[in-house]
Amino acid sequence: MKKNILFIIMVFAIAGCGNTEIKEIQSTPYKSTDYFNLKTKLDYDDYEGNYLPWVRILKKGIYRSSFEDASGYYYTGPTSAVTLRQSGRENHHFEGGVWRSKNDEYDIRIFYLSTYDKIQSIRDGLLGQLLTINGKEKPYLFQKNESAFTFLQQAYHKN
Repeated sequence: MKKNILFIIMVFAIAGCGNTEIKEIQSTPYKSTDYFNLKTKLDYDDYEGNYLPWVRILKKGIYRSSFEDASGYYYTGPTSAVTLRQSGRENHHFEGGVWRSKNDEYDIRIFYLSTYDKIQSIRDGLLGQLLTINGKEKPYLFQKNESAFTFLQQAYHKN
């Protein structure tokens, strides 16, 4: 029992350290001719939460508008477009793509959909626990990153 309580406290402490956002999908379909064309993959390290490096990878390909919510537009691309890996661990692949803010033209980020279920969550340990919120699928926005923004901004095509 004491170990379970300690684990829960650690999960909330680590989850509160990062500058990430997890939110309910309150979206509507969004179709436009705008798109992102990544001619090469986006690959960068970022420090978040527990101060260990996380590798974020976005596959090369075309990312087209899919849906929007109150904060921004979501562009989805190839299957399992987003890869997340903590140093020395296995890759985790997710559906996702590019998010563009409605209010700040300098805020473009990678997002992925958290589709973890309870069995995967237990198998994958802490990462799975952090990604499972009430068992619902949610878009997860990575924190702002200047090099990722510059890369994505250059890949954006507004028609």
